[in-house]
Amino acid sequence: MEYIDIVRKLLTLWNTVPKHYEGSIMGSMTTYPHSLAIYAYNLFIHTNLADPVTFKEIAYLEEDVIVDLSKLYSALEPAGFITSGGTESNIIALYTGSSLYMFVFVYDFT
Repeated sequence: MEYIDIVRKLLTLWNTVPKHYEGSIMGSMTTYPHSLAIYAYNLFIHTNLADPVTFKEIAYLEEDVIVDLSKLYSALEPAGFITSGGTESNIIALYTGSSLYMFVFVYDFT
């Protein structure tokens, strides 16, 4: 498939999906992204937060965001991850919770 064919296919699909700004989406878990979020996404689309050695500035940015968010919630020890979606967030939360539970479980019985 040629580049132009792929672009045509994408535009055809884009023309058929509902758009937030048209008012045709109700009850969806999505919203139209904030313009600043779109700008940031486009700036950093080529980066990979899973590679903090190559993209250390992005790791610093993640740390800053986590510290700022933890201040909003009065967290005593800021910690966390920025993820790309709900599934990844839920998996990390389950893993962290099970790790903490195992630690507490072992700690309580030794």
